[in-house]
Amino acid sequence: MTVQQKRPVLSLPLSNFEMLIEIAAIAGVLLVLAITAIYWQALPDRVPAHFGLAGEPNRWAGKSQALLLPILASVMYVGMTILCRYPHIYNYPVPLTEENAERQYRIGRMLISSMRAETVWVAAFIQREMIRLGLGKADGISIWAFPAMVAIVVATAGVGIYKSYRAR
Repeated sequence: MTVQQKRPVLSLPLSNFEMLIEIAAIAGVLLVLAITAIYWQALPDRVPAHFGLAGEPNRWAGKSQALLLPILASVMYVGMTILCRYPHIYNYPVPLTEENAERQYRIGRMLISSMRAETVWVAAFIQREMIRLGLGKADGISIWAFPAMVAIVVATAGVGIYKSYRAR
């Protein structure tokens, strides 16, 4: 029998903060879909498909490339939403016990929920910038955008791990 099979399966209601994160994630998915639909007709035949570290486009592709981020954001949202329902299968930095399982599950679920919202909002931001560049309304993405996105995700993971250790 594996360790995961011994873990309790708990049905935990969403906290108010988790509901807020859920609303933010849904809003991010709707935004990336909406901006794509709104600007689709105006987009040129070639759009930025990749950005260098300085934020300048370094590869261009056909207009259909603009569909990639909305699709990925939607798939990531659905996948991470499903994952949020099964906190007993996550890997945790501390051993799980009957006494700490609920606390650890809540922290783990909060971490996945937060990263889900961050992921779809990053997709929405990149999509917006890609559209602006494609329409000639910008020259590139701010040099601080990518480091900021990475910092946010790393900070979220760090906070989750810290909370998990504190809640042993």
